[in-house]
Amino acid sequence: MAPLPGQPGSASRMNTTDATGVVIVNYNAGNWLPRCVEAVAESAGPVEIIVVDNASTDDSVERLCAALPMAAPVEVVRNTANTGYARACNQGAAQTEAFTLVFLNPDCIVESDTLAILRRALDEDSRAGLAGALILDPGGSEQRAVRRRLPTPGRALSTLSGLERLGVGGINAASDPLPAHPVEVEAVSGALLCLRRQAFDAVGGFDEDYFLHCEDLDLFVRLRAGGWKLLLVPAARAMHGLGVSSASAPLRAWWYKHLGMHRFYRRHLATQQSWPVPWLVLAGIWLRWALLMPWVAVRSLGAHQPADPD
Repeated sequence: MAPLPGQPGSASRMNTTDATGVVIVNYNAGNWLPRCVEAVAESAGPVEIIVVDNASTDDSVERLCAALPMAAPVEVVRNTANTGYARACNQGAAQTEAFTLVFLNPDCIVESDTLAILRRALDEDSRAGLAGALILDPGGSEQRAVRRRLPTPGRALSTLSGLERLGVGGINAASDPLPAHPVEVEAVSGALLCLRRQAFDAVGGFDEDYFLHCEDLDLFVRLRAGGWKLLLVPAARAMHGLGVSSASAPLRAWWYKHLGMHRFYRRHLATQQSWPVPWLVLAGIWLRWALLMPWVAVRSLGAHQPADPD
């Protein structure tokens, strides 16, 4: 791969399908971006790294270019506008012919064997279309989204009301014992997704109508509907800063989160329920938005981007 380019698409592709194609969508990730890319570049096995920058206003791409050696297997694609996370992921996937794809948040730092472990899990199960990792926060604790169920209305109500803590099935399953081996699940953390290219292409990639948030859940549903299994692979680990890109525009991020919920529910769940349940659920999504906005606005006044990785 040629050195990091100054203009979009100026790097040549790695001439192999055996490498793992790692797509990192960047938006104002600061020093997390070079740390993320460096960790991937140091991973076991061949990798091809595609960074799609969604018109960042910080110097994260410049920091990346300054930090990496000239021979690093990295291609940087600079968008002139923020096209949204799902579209940028598809854009990055189109830049590589790799049979295995990884979509990695720019504030996520993989361990040296993480990608190899995820790829091995896919290789050992021909029906596995996606493998997710054990995602830890900077303090070493498991993040809640690692083990979760798809957010049906009943599960969402249990989680939001606190009934989940009393044993009433909710969205989160992080309190269950951590399995020792790969297990089939409904959903994993979207911070790091390892996919079989065949499965990704079969379902048409990410739905680009999701700008930010819930595009991963939508992909999970379509993969499972297509007969593919989703695996959680606890031996594969990564540290996630959580919310680095959203920190620069928290109100907008929360807006897109609720818009994603709205689209996900209408597309996958509303038709399974009788009136007035769909109306009540959609009204509840936007009532939650209205109630949260003052809190988010106040918090954003004193908010700071998560600390740079060590």
